Amino acid sequence: MRYKLFYSLLLIFLAACGSKTEWNELPNTKLLSVFSWSDTGVLESNDLLDFGRPDSIISLGDVKIQRLDSSRYSIFGGSLPYAVLRAFQGAGYVDVMTFNKSKACKTAQKPEVVEANERSSMVSGSNLEAGNTSLSKGAFKEKGIGFTAIGIGLVSTEKNVHVWVLQNNRLLLDTLMEGSLDVEPLVSKISGRSHLRVFAANDSTVFSDLLMPLQDGEPIEDAVEISRDDLHGNVMYFAFIDRFYDGNPKNNRKVDHPLVTEKTNYWGGDIKGIDKVIETGYLNDLGINSLWISPITRNPDGAWGNFKDPHVMFSGYHGYWPVYNTVVDPRFGTDAELKSALKRAHDSGINVLLDYVAHHVHKEHPIYKQHPDWVTPLYLPDGTLNTERWDDHRLTTWFDTFMPTLDLGRHEIAAYMVDSALFWLKNFEFDGFRHDATKHIPENFTRLLTKKIRSEVSTKRGKNTYQIGETYGDPQLISSYVGSGLLDAQFDFNLYDRMVDVFAFGDEMEKLVNEQNRSLETYGYHHLMGNITGNQDRTRFMSFADGTIDRSTDWMELKRIGHLRDLPHNGSKGFERFGLFYAYQMTAPGIPVVYYGDEFGMTGANDPGNRNPMKFEGLSDQELALKAWVQSCIALRRSSMALMYGDFEWLYHDADRAVIRRTYRNETVITVINRGNDKFRWSGTNGFESYGKLVRQIGNGVPLKDLYTLSPGSALILKFKK
Repeated sequence: MRYKLFYSLLLIFLAACGSKTEWNELPNTKLLSVFSWSDTGVLESNDLLDFGRPDSIISLGDVKIQRLDSSRYSIFGGSLPYAVLRAFQGAGYVDVMTFNKSKACKTAQKPEVVEANERSSMVSGSNLEAGNTSLSKGAFKEKGIGFTAIGIGLVSTEKNVHVWVLQNNRLLLDTLMEGSLDVEPLVSKISGRSHLRVFAANDSTVFSDLLMPLQDGEPIEDAVEISRDDLHGNVMYFAFIDRFYDGNPKNNRKVDHPLVTEKTNYWGGDIKGIDKVIETGYLNDLGINSLWISPITRNPDGAWGNFKDPHVMFSGYHGYWPVYNTVVDPRFGTDAELKSALKRAHDSGINVLLDYVAHHVHKEHPIYKQHPDWVTPLYLPDGTLNTERWDDHRLTTWFDTFMPTLDLGRHEIAAYMVDSALFWLKNFEFDGFRHDATKHIPENFTRLLTKKIRSEVSTKRGKNTYQIGETYGDPQLISSYVGSGLLDAQFDFNLYDRMVDVFAFGDEMEKLVNEQNRSLETYGYHHLMGNITGNQDRTRFMSFADGTIDRSTDWMELKRIGHLRDLPHNGSKGFERFGLFYAYQMTAPGIPVVYYGDEFGMTGANDPGNRNPMKFEGLSDQELALKAWVQSCIALRRSSMALMYGDFEWLYHDADRAVIRRTYRNETVITVINRGNDKFRWSGTNGFESYGKLVRQIGNGVPLKDLYTLSPGSALILKFKK
């Protein structure tokens, strides 16, 4: 093995150098994403560096690379799923991992189930090693590749495993291994935070990748060292400003129009209110360390829109109709109040993301008045309106006749909007953006914005500026906006929909299993996708889960209900189901996102019913119990390296139950969910013993040695440490 290691390093050294030049890794404000392709891929080299583009790119494996033009390279060939490219600029370089999806072997294993009696089932952890997976098996700790608990090393029980090890964007090792391998001598003692990444494959399996944060070159063992700057440790909260908290009644100003109802008018929530809520410690007590706020840009006065039944018009209380892109709406506050709120958030250990609207403007916006040719056509060639054509004309459609869509495919228009977005980062200490309507924005805007953020903002701050988008569609469309030169993430709406199906409507667990596997295959095992509890455009989970609203209710009727009715809670079932939802959400890969009020189960149909005022006092016992459960789940997540950086594995599932294992180094977390009407008995015989000592348990599972019995409609989360 030593000879293989030396030979591999020698090859890397010779390929990279080729002369007496001393090459250094170029600084980067973010880890480069894995570049995925099938058969042939086109790499945009501008995505790889904070400044400029590479002088050249070479392949360190047998993948072929050919320059197409000044910035694009074609990638093809190769015998392995993974390959590393090296991009040079001056005397520096970065390494990027590529993944050929056409070379990936898919595997699947079915679990065994032992029925104990009619009313319960007992499943042994020792009998279920893999669960249902496809593409990659995620069981690095138990089978396949895994880090040893002491030092920095790799352990393999498989044969002929090819491993690639990178520290940040620098290749450390590319070799075959069997047994164990010490990586520590190769790791640089970089001051501050760096990351070790491992990719592995053999002839039959592409293994899930590993990600390990390092501090001064040493592995982080304790989650207390994870800060708000470590994005994998973020738990996000979405505060809809106008409906959250009125901190300054002096700036309140409603729209006086007979068709603007109480539900569609301004309620007075503002930036000062955000500041005051942070000051009370509400978000800290909940466990939140990342806050997404709705748009704060100046919106129009007056009444707009025209809902037919009931006949209603709208104010711009929501913030999504900008008439100025670089001005704080006075109904939300002042520049000084915004700076105060951001400072308090940061002093409290909380990131703040701004909801930014680039896709469209209101027709009163000066840009539309001065440049009416800067928007896409309102009418299509056949004479029909180009409004709400979400899919067939997704890059040109208008949302309404008073909301012109900017033609962002044109460079001068994209550059104008990019500069307006940068205004908020350069003049205020925002930590990133939530981008509205990403699906309807051409890629060139996203790429230009990300490039300028990295070179003009992130490099000065010395950290990545997080960007998350909103796209409804299939995973291929969603993932097309995510990557090194694009966004960090998007919301995983497909996974959310399956969580609603399973936890609110009682569909079989298989739906969630399949979607989670598809998500991991598409976005990777250490993605930063947002896993929501709900948002401002969807019926509240609680009103589906407690049976108040039937799943067959169409969108227009949901909107109608939202205008006409405030929905009460309907018994305890919804609270129970939401508890199971949270048990899954807070232990799944990605960033959990809590929509305001969902922490205690607010109700409501579609907009505007799902945007009712936040409630801070007068919670019922059931609401308080749900909130306490959410606090416990968040606290466990933020104290667990396995839940932030670990692998993900289905140990067992049937129609109503699921058992999940997440492992990181010497820590294992087991999540057991019983959505059924019978008791569920889970045995960890010959399994739990290997995880070490049980250090934390939340949920109502009753332990008897290694046997846990869950009552119907309950969840249990166990944390073990060696």
